[in-house]
This record gives sequence, structure tokens and C-alpha cells, in this order.
Amino acid sequence: MRKRLTIVMTQEGDAQRHLVVTKGAFLNVLSICTQVERDGAVCPLTDAIISELSTYYEARGKAGLRVLALASRVVSAKGAYQRDDEREMVFAGFLPAKEKARGEILAELANVKATLPVGSVLRTGGVNPATYGVSIAGAIDLTGATPSTSFVGAVKP
Repeated sequence: MRKRLTIVMTQEGDAQRHLVVTKGAFLNVLSICTQVERDGAVCPLTDAIISELSTYYEARGKAGLRVLALASRVVSAKGAYQRDDEREMVFAGFLPAKEKARGEILAELANVKATLPVGSVLRTGGVNPATYGVSIAGAIDLTGATPSTSFVGAVKP
């Protein structure tokens, strides 16, 4: 699954150059990056930096934040762009967002859990279910949740 979105725009009015910007799931964006922007400078994306980025991503997920990654690169302008243009990107940073379960969802979950012998499944989307999903499952009382590749779920005994 793709789990990223790319846009192309004219960079600061320069018709000869375009800025390719990609946002999406951390690992998907990281996989197309060869460099990282740090303190205003661009440097190679080393294993040590990848480890730092992964640690940050995991910590934010455990804190209940949905974290997307952002990357970009400047290219010579052309008429059409393809997936192959998503390469040699510069990792620019993270876009964290706090998502809260709405009150009516919590009330409905409580009602279902109290009246029906059914399990609950939480779809986490493009984020790490072992961090973000477990945090959200705790917030909406899906006790006993265990992570899997795409879902976090809990089955009512």
C-alpha cells in the first residue's frame, strides 16, 4: 500500500525548477529519502540519524500522536511527474497531530461492550499499531489490546 501523497509546485516563482513534496507514513517516506535536513543544512541520511528519527516517531506514537513524515526535493521543471520522481528526497521532518475520540464514540463503544458479546477492533491506518494504536486503544478503553500489522484489537471475554 502506498501510504504517501506527493505534490509538485513551482518553487518561489522559478518556472525552471519545481519543488516535489511528499507526506505520508514515516517508513514509506523514509524509504525514498537519501538525505535529511538538520539545522538548515542538508546531510546524508545515516543509520544513526535513522535511529534517532525512529526513536522520535515511536515516542510520539506512544504519546497518542498520529505522526506523518515530510520530505522534499528540488527538480528541473517538466510537464508530467511519475512515482519514479519520488526518489533521492530530503527528509524534512514530522507532522504530529493529536487525535481524540469523540464523546459519542466513547458512549457508543461503552454501550456495545456492555450489551453485546463482541470484540472490538481499532483501525490505525498508516501509523504504527504498536505505539499509536495501543495509546488510542487505552484512551477508548479497549483493554487487552494487542498490536498486529494493521489493526489493534481486543476481544471481550
